[in-house]
Amino acid sequence: MNLGLAYLKSERYENAVPAFARTLLGQPDNLQAEELLAVCHYQLKQYELAAVEAERVHKSKPDEPSAAFLLGSAYLKMRLYDKAISLINFALQKASTAEAHAILGEAFLGARAYRKALDELLKAAEMQPQIPSLHSNMAEAYAGLGNTDQAIAAFQKELEKTPRDFKSNYFLGRLMRLKGDFEASKRYLAAAEQLRPGNAAVLYEYAVFALQAKDFSKAEALVRQVLEKYPDYTGAHILLSQVYFRTRRRDDAERERSIAETLRTQEQARPSAHERTSLTSEDSLPPDLERP
Repeated sequence: MNLGLAYLKSERYENAVPAFARTLLGQPDNLQAEELLAVCHYQLKQYELAAVEAERVHKSKPDEPSAAFLLGSAYLKMRLYDKAISLINFALQKASTAEAHAILGEAFLGARAYRKALDELLKAAEMQPQIPSLHSNMAEAYAGLGNTDQAIAAFQKELEKTPRDFKSNYFLGRLMRLKGDFEASKRYLAAAEQLRPGNAAVLYEYAVFALQAKDFSKAEALVRQVLEKYPDYTGAHILLSQVYFRTRRRDDAERERSIAETLRTQEQARPSAHERTSLTSEDSLPPDLERP
């Protein structure tokens, strides 16, 4: 146990994991070791393993906010947003912290409950405005609510602190395109592409530009790359249908439009405990925006 703690304090998580695991072999009911093992898995971005360990701790200590917060944070990284929201809300009722409000806001972003996300992120900003990625998450909430100017200002503020922030560069590229400032859009998208080459969200934006330039073969190739990675992305099917329509391939266009309508219906019918903000097909976000 002491060896694991020493590794944990020095942030040597890969060494702490086997140390805590050995402790649990001899002391299977040692909940402290199990929770710390979950923390190490989380820090190593092994979120499924973190959730397994945190679930055991939470089951044994259902009233303990730290276990609930850790499990909720793991669920957030696994994109199990409703589960994450429930657990983090519980932890907040026990102890209100800036970090918990920020994490809850991020979970609401994942659930596309943008108003609730913004409320939580603003609370976090009041308590601790220097939380990493706070301004970019606030900007994403503003974008989801259609407050483009506030979103742009918040993303630019994030870039002042973190110039290599992918999400801020990507979103600024997207929002500038929607505003019609194509030169600025391409500049931000180029920065995003350098940070994550081949990212599907960026490829989608380039496909839109190719369609606008009437380079239909390039647009089709780019959007197909997006669909290879995310076959259920509604916006990509809509864009591909537009490419087919412009190239007089009407049967293909109708097929893609039908797929998009089916996906949109499924999305609207998907149960969620939280009210979602419905964006237009043009404003809906690609799924390739992995959170740090």
